[in-house]
Amino acid sequence: MTKFALRYVFSTIFLIEAATPDRVLGACSCILWSLFLIPTLKYIIFVFRADHHGEGGTFPLRSLILSASPMSRGGRILVTLMAITSAGFLLGDGAFTPAVSVISAVEGLTVANLPVSYVLPIAIVILLILFLAQFIGVSKIGFTFGPIMLLWFFTIGALGIYHICSDPSVFRAFSPHYAILYIVGNGFRGYLTLSAVFLCMTGVEAMYADIGQLTKGSVTVSWLVIVYPSLVLQYLGQTAVFMTKPDLIGIPFFNIVPTPLFWPVMILATLATVIASQAMISGTFSVVSQAIGQNLFPRLRMKHTSKHTYGEIYIPSINVILCIITLALMIAFQSSARLVGAYGLGVNIVLVLTTILFSIYMRRGWHLNWIFVFSFAGFFLFIELAFLITNFSKVPEGAWVALVIGFAWTLIMLIWYYGSHIQSQEVKRMNDKNDFSLAKENENSRLTPSEDIEMGKALVHFPGTGAFVSSLNGPPVAFNYFTKATGACPANVIQLTVKIFPVPVVPELDRIRVTTMDPSFMHVHLKFGYFEKLDIIGALKEVVDLENATIYISREDVIVTHKRNFLIRPFLYIYETMNRNSAHAIEDYKVPSQNILELGVCVAL
Repeated sequence: MTKFALRYVFSTIFLIEAATPDRVLGACSCILWSLFLIPTLKYIIFVFRADHHGEGGTFPLRSLILSASPMSRGGRILVTLMAITSAGFLLGDGAFTPAVSVISAVEGLTVANLPVSYVLPIAIVILLILFLAQFIGVSKIGFTFGPIMLLWFFTIGALGIYHICSDPSVFRAFSPHYAILYIVGNGFRGYLTLSAVFLCMTGVEAMYADIGQLTKGSVTVSWLVIVYPSLVLQYLGQTAVFMTKPDLIGIPFFNIVPTPLFWPVMILATLATVIASQAMISGTFSVVSQAIGQNLFPRLRMKHTSKHTYGEIYIPSINVILCIITLALMIAFQSSARLVGAYGLGVNIVLVLTTILFSIYMRRGWHLNWIFVFSFAGFFLFIELAFLITNFSKVPEGAWVALVIGFAWTLIMLIWYYGSHIQSQEVKRMNDKNDFSLAKENENSRLTPSEDIEMGKALVHFPGTGAFVSSLNGPPVAFNYFTKATGACPANVIQLTVKIFPVPVVPELDRIRVTTMDPSFMHVHLKFGYFEKLDIIGALKEVVDLENATIYISREDVIVTHKRNFLIRPFLYIYETMNRNSAHAIEDYKVPSQNILELGVCVAL
């Protein structure tokens, strides 16, 4: 669906097969039906209905499946593994798409006799500008480039109509029998060209992940009203030209642009390519944010860039990593033709896994009939697996690089998933062994560890107020750690639960809920919107004075021991490093450093 596909679909197909009018028409029929069946029918009509609070992608789909109905432990693990693998290859695609899109646009200048040696430096400069602009936010970038994209799709549609008028018979490509005759009639070589046909659908996986940033309605309307019709007209226009002039297939898109319009279209194509790359980068931010929210990725600093869209975020560290990988790919492969040879396999894996996950959700979440679910899954898996087999033929050409990058992202998430699971088990075991809980001393209304109550012992209470940050599921871990280490606690204790809601700003009337347990202990629920600063002291100033209080936050530091199997230990060492360098909630709280006491606890894995 990206701009480079307009250039490379036909040219890549006919690197494998010689171009004849019947083959060009058959290839066009394959392209048109691929655009209809996967992006339009599967995603827009079906998959887009499976959003989780407006967020799309494999991780929200995982949340929908796991929350739909009870599931066995093995089933939950399998769904999680599929979601992680899908996300890993989507993140790998996040580096390939900007690289191949931008360099292919700049290569169009070679038609105007630009020296080939200039292509790579120009493409690198364009990409650097794009990545440096990410902190602005996709809505502001979209506001700037939105009219350009409208003009771009109008232009490619108009160019298509212009050439269709010379040979209206190309509308025969809408008949699926031309696609079937093309694949069957050309044997195995015709089947291999499906890897080139698949290029017309690249970007669809980002479209689903982007609905949290761009909203489901806007993406749906844009595709059905603008993008899809324009792409269909453009491919039909190219077909009309190549049926009579197959020698122009080498650079198909720019060869069908009338000479007086070359430079305006060239500039427009370059800008459109940058915007297409932006969609993939935004999708990458969304996927990482969703993974962090489900504790499947190390916690990173992120910034919400819009008051109106919860899913619109910017993650500086991911932006830097993505920029480095993208530039490395461009420098290593040197040209878009080589990049295209390595592109598509990761995207195809994402499509297959999405079909499986969505089919599971249709049955478990929507309780649809088994016959319909199996029919849906069987139909789309047949198509996508057919594409997948042909895309594996690209491995020697460089697709192994996409596999390595996708696997690396997947491995990071798998290690974090396994390590955090082991860590939570160890923390629970430590808490059960040292069962310190918030309880009242009978007559003095004081707080004691439960085991000390039975022994008639009491904690030492020192003057002052302490706010212990807690989870939603029980007493604050920080209180347990502190009382265990010191045998004391503040005279006044606040159990503070902070939660971020998917709204820009929480109304002041809904911000605070206070439960007073006794004169020395209260439980405060504090709510913030995603666009707000977490000013805890300011939010609670009407309830309690925290300016002179101490806020206690716990942090578990992981240490790998030799009790684990030596084969697992290397992965746990990686988890230990990621855990040590991940961001901490303390960095989000707008609290003076002198008011915070971080309680570090070693967790032996």
